[in-house]
Amino acid sequence: MTSIVVTRQVLLVPGDKRNRILLKKITASGMDNETVKTNILKIREEMKLTQSEFADRLGISRNAFRAIECGQTKIFNDNINAIAAVAGMTPEEVVLGYKPVENADQILREEQSRYMEEMAAMAREYEERLQKKDEKIEDLKKQVTLLEQIKAMLEARLEQDNSQKDC
Repeated sequence: MTSIVVTRQVLLVPGDKRNRILLKKITASGMDNETVKTNILKIREEMKLTQSEFADRLGISRNAFRAIECGQTKIFNDNINAIAAVAGMTPEEVVLGYKPVENADQILREEQSRYMEEMAAMAREYEERLQKKDEKIEDLKKQVTLLEQIKAMLEARLEQDNSQKDC
């Protein structure tokens, strides 16, 4: 017997009588019966089965299956478990409409680590650029100082030349 995570904190254990409260908890967490019914319809269509064929595999009448698929019957976990078995899926896949990632926490940690490494590399690159900018500014300040000194020398020379011409 395996446990299947259906929502963040709800566990579905096949065959457990407490499963009947699952759909109420799913509804409370944002998953509604309409979504589950839509998922069941998609599953049946992907399997290219008629309602009668799917109902036969479930061991129920076509009308009973139609009532589940159309929303005229509340879906209990016994039905979800049976539908999952016929479709070759987990009950979680039937409810959610997709196959959940089994090692999501590990993937999240890896992505977070990768993101942090990228951010650190970007920060280093930014710091290097700032350092180069500061160095360039200092170089430009030195050039301005030198140009001002050259200008002052040229002005002094020009003044000296002008005073010699006046004499």
